[in-house]
Amino acid sequence: MSIPVLLALALQPAIAQRVMMPEPMLELRERMATVRPAPATRLAAGRLKTATVDTSSEAYRLLDAAYTALREEDLDRAVENFEKAIPLQPERTDIRKDLAYTYLRIGENELGRRQFEKVVELDAKDYRSQLELAFLDYDTGLTGLKAKARELFVAVARDGDAEAQSTARGAVSFIDASTAIAIAPFIRAVQLNPGDFFSQFRLAALREERNEYEAALVGYRLSRPGGSTVADMSEGRVLIRLNRKQEALVALARAAAATDNFFWAEEARELAATLENR
Repeated sequence: MSIPVLLALALQPAIAQRVMMPEPMLELRERMATVRPAPATRLAAGRLKTATVDTSSEAYRLLDAAYTALREEDLDRAVENFEKAIPLQPERTDIRKDLAYTYLRIGENELGRRQFEKVVELDAKDYRSQLELAFLDYDTGLTGLKAKARELFVAVARDGDAEAQSTARGAVSFIDASTAIAIAPFIRAVQLNPGDFFSQFRLAALREERNEYEAALVGYRLSRPGGSTVADMSEGRVLIRLNRKQEALVALARAAAATDNFFWAEEARELAATLENR
């Protein structure tokens, strides 16, 4: 594949890379969804009075309105009130989860994913939220988030309760089996032609997706002549997973300074800003 084709692929926005979630993963996710808590009954008005919220407070008023809206199936109004309540009670994971599930019901998966990210950050032992986040990460189709999804699945398979472990192990098994099939032709391609930059890049991406970060780093660096901006961006992302902050910032700075790919340059700037604030 020619260098211009690789660059054209790199120019595609993230949403263009997304594909439908494979059937085995859908089945695992749907099986888990059948036992999701229903927000409308989890915190009815009576239970709200016993929660850690002053019933005379603005937070209580907003939450009461949110759960009332849920019971009435007015999801947009529920979202509006949850969004206003969360800044007043930012550490309460129950509110964030109910907002996340409501987002999923109205098809706002990315907004739901961001709430589950915060829940997992606040409570490392909330294995159900880790699974929800992992499936949502995987569903984006983005290499970096698919790699993060596998990390989450592995962690839940190791530490979660029995039901969560079963789901996580199934997900890891599927990811590893499908990646093994996908990776084989690219391994062969770079054996035959180490200068095949596209194959080097795809091989690195697949290795990243199965959390082989050192091997992915080598591959991204080998692919750089065929698509420097996306390769630099990907290198920076992997270096972050390897906890090599300064090297990551250097790679992201190269990507951010590029003029051949605005989309990835902007992504690099945003990721570098996030990294610098840690």
